[in-house]
Amino acid sequence: MIAFSAPTSRAPLDATYAKAASPSPSRRGAFWLLAVALGFFLAAASAPSPLYPLYQAEWGFSTITLTAIYAIYAVYAFGALAALVISGRLSDHIGRRWVTIVGLLIELGAMLTFVAAHSVTDLFVARILQGIGTGVATGSISAWLLDLQPPTNPRLGGLVGGVALVAGLGLGALATGLVVQVAPDPLHLTFWLLTGVFAFGLLAMPLLPDVVPRAPGWLGSLRPEVGVPRGARSTFLVSDRPSSRHGRSPACISPLDLRLRSCCSTLTAAWRAER
Repeated sequence: MIAFSAPTSRAPLDATYAKAASPSPSRRGAFWLLAVALGFFLAAASAPSPLYPLYQAEWGFSTITLTAIYAIYAVYAFGALAALVISGRLSDHIGRRWVTIVGLLIELGAMLTFVAAHSVTDLFVARILQGIGTGVATGSISAWLLDLQPPTNPRLGGLVGGVALVAGLGLGALATGLVVQVAPDPLHLTFWLLTGVFAFGLLAMPLLPDVVPRAPGWLGSLRPEVGVPRGARSTFLVSDRPSSRHGRSPACISPLDLRLRSCCSTLTAAWRAER
């Protein structure tokens, strides 16, 4: 008896693999939207710097006070670091979306405080709110980028996050300088524009996929713990090469490690820009 068998096809298997290996359009769009949002947080961080001489001209304070205003960045840096250290692991328990929403709400409060500012004290309040909002949001967004990066390119999230941070810092100061040169009322217009951007980001949050599984212990995650896993220390401190022990690249180390690394480098760059 002659038996006939249908030829086997690899098409279904290939299609399944392709589906798993490439992110869906919604994940891909969410990834790049989050990268842009991360850039805007840092653009907002550098936006006030070109405006300080305008505050001096409008409010009539002394050069000594202007010098003190530039020290406001220390308040921003303290708020950002404190927020990151305290809330850095919170999104691992309650999800990236909710932590990012909190950061956006605080950032919106900071922008509106800048709009309503009438004294140096108001600037200090706005700056510390901005630092807290930036620390909370950049930590969760950095981890979110790792969640949504393509499986075939596990370094993309870290790379894009780093570029967004540095590009945002530079473009924020540049854009504010252009507003000062060509637009009316730059002291208010700058922050109204940023308010619109962050309000749009807040409205977009429910549309973005939050894929991190929920885990108990969110309250304990608020206890500050700063450190780098033993297996990732050489990668974290020395080079961009994969760890010889685990074969992982810096983009593949834990999200909190990436968040701390990004925040420290960002604060250093922003401090130089502020000066």
